[in-house]
Amino acid sequence: MGQRNMSWNKNFSDERRDMEKVKPWIIGKLRLDNLEEANLQQQREEDIDFIGTRKNRTILIEVKIRYKAYEDFLLETISNITTKSKGWIYRCKAELLTYMILENNILNGTILIMPKLRQWWVSKGIYQNYTEKLGKTNGIYKTSNRAIPWKDIPQNIIIYTKNYNAINEYFQDNDYEYLTER
Repeated sequence: MGQRNMSWNKNFSDERRDMEKVKPWIIGKLRLDNLEEANLQQQREEDIDFIGTRKNRTILIEVKIRYKAYEDFLLETISNITTKSKGWIYRCKAELLTYMILENNILNGTILIMPKLRQWWVSKGIYQNYTEKLGKTNGIYKTSNRAIPWKDIPQNIIIYTKNYNAINEYFQDNDYEYLTER
């Protein structure tokens, strides 16, 4: 399918600024004891925004913010088209991906299991010919993203969205698959 330029995000600095707005939402939904911003090295090299704790368990969290609700979400496959560096779907070391919509100062979100999302993408999603949308990071370099319809994401990847909450079940599971990926 064809390429389209994105208007989904204001710019990277807006997303960084708005992290403070999403922090209470994440703490509340995941019932975290603590949530700290990851250091700059973790943010750049591991695509992790926050490190949370819940009952002495460390949870690495990546946050994506979109400023308008769409029927799809954007999955970054190439983070810099010029250097062909891999997008966050391949590099992100987070356990959970929190995909936030911040529209008209109203906050909604979906929480996905990052390793399962990556596994789905590599085994099935990559072959679906999803629409490519180009974006810019910091207005400096272009990224390549795929617009994935929410309806295409298997339910076992999502642990929270409006009208669905499996967070308690997720944290009761003692088989933390994501640990074997690190």
